[in-house]
Amino acid sequence: MREVAERVVLSRNRVSRLVDEMARLGLVNERPDPTHERLTRALITEEALAAA
Repeated sequence: MREVAERVVLSRNRVSRLVDEMARLGLVNERPDPTHERLTRALITEEALAAA
């Protein structure tokens, strides 16, 4: 989330809320980062790609 926040110039907290909402809508899946226990990755779903 930090990396996205830096790129889009939003706070980390705001990005986390947006990603949570996108996950609720089925646009992304949140997964733990396998290389760091405190990080989460947001993966775009096939449904989101098809809608783009």
